This record gives sequence, structure tokens and C-alpha cells, in this order.
Amino acid sequence: MFVTLKDVRKSYGNLEVLHGVNLEIEQGEFCVFVGPSGCGKSTLMRMIAGLEEISGGEIAIDSQVVNEMEPAERGVAMVFQTYALYPHMDVRKNMAFGLRMTGHSRAEIDQRIAQAASILQIEELLDRKPANLSGGQRQRVAIGRAIVRDPKVFLFDEPLSNLDAELRVTMRAEISQLHKRLSNTMIYVTHDQTEAMTLADKIVVLRDGHIEQTGAPLELYDDPDNMFVAGFLGSPRMNFIPAVVTGSGARLICGTDIDLPELSTKLTQGQKVFVGIRPEDMDEESPQAQTLTRSVIMLEELGGTRFVHADGAGAEPLLVEQRKRSAEAPTVTARFTTDRMRVFLENGARVR
Repeated sequence: MFVTLKDVRKSYGNLEVLHGVNLEIEQGEFCVFVGPSGCGKSTLMRMIAGLEEISGGEIAIDSQVVNEMEPAERGVAMVFQTYALYPHMDVRKNMAFGLRMTGHSRAEIDQRIAQAASILQIEELLDRKPANLSGGQRQRVAIGRAIVRDPKVFLFDEPLSNLDAELRVTMRAEISQLHKRLSNTMIYVTHDQTEAMTLADKIVVLRDGHIEQTGAPLELYDDPDNMFVAGFLGSPRMNFIPAVVTGSGARLICGTDIDLPELSTKLTQGQKVFVGIRPEDMDEESPQAQTLTRSVIMLEELGGTRFVHADGAGAEPLLVEQRKRSAEAPTVTARFTTDRMRVFLENGARVR
């Protein structure tokens, strides 16, 4: 493995914010740390970069333990959320600054800047100051400054959070293409699950300083280990319907009886569970589909699809995604199959 974390911990006084993180990232992999604010994802990245001391454990990059190494010695380059460009320097000097500090020759610096500028298509910006650049252009310059260092590992700390929605989509595509072109190991921090799903080879979902689950995007989306992962990945989030086990099936909170999928774990009659079904899986046309009819609260018309918010009968409102246009009605009938259900215990753990 190219980047390895073994029992990595971080404490501020008596407050432990990372609790024994173990993780392996392969060479050339695009790994995304995702989770809500305060989960420890940025702290973990800063520890890999050497900008935060670790309180325990071991971090290795390319088989070399880097716990005591300075940031400049670790072979990493970081792209910050705030760009961190020097306002009095033009783009060329901003990109060259780190190389000048490490004693590279003028010819090599010029060559690396030209190559990075070509990759990012910012050749015409090299003589401009940061104040004369748009947000997207500044982000490209910050990425270019990382590229010229030719690092073993690129670290991106929420690099798109300051951009508007349309530009974020464009920059996501550019970063993805950059990874394919350079084939470097990249670690990317975000709270945006859409960025995680679209960019990552591997997603690491964090909560409260713990790793909840690690895997490929669709693996986590289709086979979550718990309600937190199931609810965090997916927009809109998965429906969680309270239910009580009744033999081989369950009775939903609204009183409707449904069949449950076949499970290896035996549930007991009367046991409380949550049935998880994603909104896009509640408009099935299969003859095996089960049905649930609820009152409509509101509609979200998005053109190609419609989200129907329905009464949850004492629980969270039910969200149904409809892909075919139909006349508005006071009720909606959700149609779903058992193979798309996920069952969770009251403590949030997945039942398989």
C-alpha cells in the first residue's frame, strides 16, 4: 500500500478527536474522505501532510514512516480551500515559489511551470495577479502550484467549496481528468457526498473521529453497513421507515404489512427495525412490487423527474422519486421490491 495509517489518533488535551484510524490507500488511487463537519476528515488530512502532529499511531507514505518528517520532506502537495495564493506575486511566481525555496534551477522551474500551465490551460494567466483572476482560475493556479512540485501524493482540502454550483461541476470534471492524466495518488476531503461519489475510487466515510465504512462509491451506496452511511450517501437521502417484525414480514408505522428480504440474521417477532428504501426505488413497475399509499404533502418538479413528499404517519415524510409525468393527485402510491430494501436495527446497524 502507498499510504498507510495504523491506529492514528489525535487529541487536543483530554479531547480525542480521531480514535485509532486504520486505512490503506493504493498507489494511484483517488481516495475521498467524506463526512459531516467536525468528523475529523480535514484533521486527518493535515496529519498526513505534516501540518498537525499525531498523538499516536503511525503514518507511512511509499513504505516510509513520516511521523517525524517535516511537511516538505514527505513528498506531498496540498491544495487548500482558500487557494492560499500570494497576492503580490503573479501566477508564474506563485507557482514557482515552492521550487525556488527547495533550490531548483531556473530552467527546471520554467519547464515545470510550462508543463503544468499546459495541463490546466492557464498559459495566458501566468502574468496576472490573483486579484485579476476568477475563483475557478485561482483554483487552477493552486492546483498548478501543487503539480509543479511533482509530489507522490496530492492532498485536496475541500478545494471547491468556495465556487458556485456550476463551476463546481466543471472543476470536478477537471480534477477527475487531471487524476487520469497524472495517475498520482490523490486524497480529497469534502462534506459533499456528490463530489465523493463522482470523483472517488475509494470513499472513506467518517463520523465523530471514526471510520464508518470504506469502499468503492457504488459498493457503499448499494451495500451500506449502517444507517449513517446509507443516509449520508445519496441525494436525496434514503427513506427510513420504522417497522415492527411480524414473522417473515414487518408492519410499517402507518399500519401497512410488507414482506422483508431474506436475511441471514434472524429477527424476532415484535422486534423494532427500520426499513430503508431509496426514493428512486419507490416507483418500480415490477409485478412483484409491494405498495404503500400515503397522502401527498408537496411536490418538487425538476423537469426530468419529480420528488413527491408524502405523509410519514408519525415518522419522517416519505420521499418518492417519479420518473414519469402524471397528473397531480392527493395521494401517492409507492411501489418497491424487497431486493431494494435495506433493514437496520434500532441502533442503526445493518441487518444482512
